[in-house]
Amino acid sequence: MPTSSSPTTSKASSPSSAKTPGQPRFPSASASCGSSSRTFSSAPRRSPSGTVSPYARAPPTTSIKIETLRRVTHARVTHCVGGVVSPLLANITLALDEHFDQLWRQEMANDKQRRQRRNKGLGNWRLVRYCDDFVLMVFGERHHAEALRGEVSAVLAPLGLRLAPEKTQVVQLDEGFTFLGFDIRRMRKPGTSKHYVYTKPSKKAVQSIKDKVKAKTYRSTRYQDLGELIADVNRSLVGWANYFRHGVSKATFSAVDSFVWGRLMRWTRAKYAGKTRLSMKELRRRFCDQGWRFAYNGVVFTGAASVEVTRYRYRGRNIPTPWTARPAAVVTGS
Repeated sequence: MPTSSSPTTSKASSPSSAKTPGQPRFPSASASCGSSSRTFSSAPRRSPSGTVSPYARAPPTTSIKIETLRRVTHARVTHCVGGVVSPLLANITLALDEHFDQLWRQEMANDKQRRQRRNKGLGNWRLVRYCDDFVLMVFGERHHAEALRGEVSAVLAPLGLRLAPEKTQVVQLDEGFTFLGFDIRRMRKPGTSKHYVYTKPSKKAVQSIKDKVKAKTYRSTRYQDLGELIADVNRSLVGWANYFRHGVSKATFSAVDSFVWGRLMRWTRAKYAGKTRLSMKELRRRFCDQGWRFAYNGVVFTGAASVEVTRYRYRGRNIPTPWTARPAAVVTGS
């Protein structure tokens, strides 16, 4: 990752079509998929019962001629956004990988080449892309990152694409940026003078899971059993936490669980109030097992904190796969 003096070019781009005359128009990776068709027929209009409509023009009576109906259908794809089509189009049309990988192999493949570029006042960079979102990490000055922005635009221009200005920015690593739901920022470790790069769930990602829990615990859902609600909430929290478990997320998971516990508490007190208001002491006695943990009919609230946080370690090219060839064991004897 870049050091404190290295700006990071964060380009979370969804390229859109550029209006360039004389060039083919490719559908944008950020448009929604739809299609339209038109069918033309030369047959007279008929009613649903199969009889000819009285308003249709009658065929000439002088001669009987049977014609084969010919239908012409014009179909066209209007635009594509979201779903599985947008990443596919981005992987097909974006040529950034080949362009920047070629420059990396020619000019920055080893430590010696990168050191020579730094001595000459040039910047070093690396591209990280996922579908139509990408980040250029630059070790250098801000003007190096600005130059790369223009280079990216030049690569996309022949394809009829352009960067989204509202999603393209140049930031310092100490300022941080958001990429794929993570807030990536370099900060000082509490209690020390050392700085590290932290990856945490973004505020938007945390708010999204909170909104989902709110919808599940709304007053209109009080018809269902408490055990069903706890199981449903657990599934949502575990699925969300499994995505963010590779970052510094333990404190965030605990904060989300605290919010969910409050929603479950108010939902339970409103559903099982009866003639008198359900007190907290009665709530704990009837619906909790260990301390204040919710449990009902064998279903226990586990939350997002039950997912183990495992920090991602850089493995380079040593990533094992089922097809990795292992050397055969050699047996030696005296």
